[in-house]
Amino acid sequence: EDSTASDDGEGLDVADDGRPFPQSDVLYLFDADHTIEAYRYFLDRAEADADGDADGDGELDDGNPWHKPDFVQDKLLTLAGAGIVEPLVSTALEQRDRDRLEAALNLLAIYRDIVCDDGILALPIIAARTLQDSDGLRP
Repeated sequence: EDSTASDDGEGLDVADDGRPFPQSDVLYLFDADHTIEAYRYFLDRAEADADGDADGDGELDDGNPWHKPDFVQDKLLTLAGAGIVEPLVSTALEQRDRDRLEAALNLLAIYRDIVCDDGILALPIIAARTLQDSDGLRP
């Protein structure tokens, strides 16, 4: 309700249940979607470079910040923190391990879904409970 206090409601993004998304939620969803796609792009480029199929001139400088690893890593850290997702993503990229990358990105997608369904304020609580109950992630 607070997100519409200074607006008549027009032009706001709306969830499936009709509630307006606060702008912080919209930004989180946008950044999460783009971060997931950027990491898939980075792995595709790394694999192509390793196979000799790409230009091989290092980082693509087309002006798109989503093609810059440092920018995307900063986004990942703001979305998911440094504890679980970021180390998994970094290791997966170093080892060119698509399965590990997809598993890490799936965690980010779960966070994204939490924000979409329950709002950004629910994310820390739900994520902490979920991770605490996950034996596979405990180490």
